[in-house]
Amino acid sequence: MAIPNRIPLTVPATAAKEFPHIWIRSIKVAAPSQDRGGFEIKTVPYNAVAGEIADVHPTTLSSSELWRAVAEVPEVAQAMGAIFAAVPALEAWLLTQED
Repeated sequence: MAIPNRIPLTVPATAAKEFPHIWIRSIKVAAPSQDRGGFEIKTVPYNAVAGEIADVHPTTLSSSELWRAVAEVPEVAQAMGAIFAAVPALEAWLLTQED
């Protein structure tokens, strides 16, 4: 049953927008051991030329098989290696940010 709105809302029409890219809204990696781990990646449509991120519900990619993905998907192995390699530099940078 609809409830009457005493102040109706009118939303003006907008031009169609194209989002040919993907923006990563969040990444979570859990690696409690060398044989257990998982990940969750949330993505939304993105237009790199316009610099616009679509305001929509994100798509979620997830698995509880992190290390299997690392072993079977070369790009995932490369990404994990890059994360491991970045940690010391990130720690050093964070130290420079402390007051």
